Amino acid sequence: EFLHQFEGITVEEVDRNRRLIRDQENQLAAYRIGQKKLEQEMLGLNNQLELQKAALKELQDSFYDQVAQVDKKYNYQLSSLLIDNKDLRKQFVQKCDELFTLKSEYNRFILLNVFPMPFL
Repeated sequence: EFLHQFEGITVEEVDRNRRLIRDQENQLAAYRIGQKKLEQEMLGLNNQLELQKAALKELQDSFYDQVAQVDKKYNYQLSSLLIDNKDLRKQFVQKCDELFTLKSEYNRFILLNVFPMPFL
């Protein structure tokens, strides 16, 4: 029965089918080569991506370090300026007190000289 189904097939048909199978095998081999090349290219691209990610991470870390340094520098300067401002305000208040005292003494002197008080 198995051989019965192949009755009537000519040698030309068998040869044609063999050629078709060989062509399809060759095409499949070409596809596999193409697939292998694409896989290698994709692996290379993945490696490049990982390298770029690492470089980006390094740049971010460097950026954050530089920002922290600048922040520290200006925080120190700000703190120093606030202290200087406090000292200057204190000096200003002291000078105002001195000026007020001198002016009061001057006014008292003028009053005493203009309106001398009799001694009792």
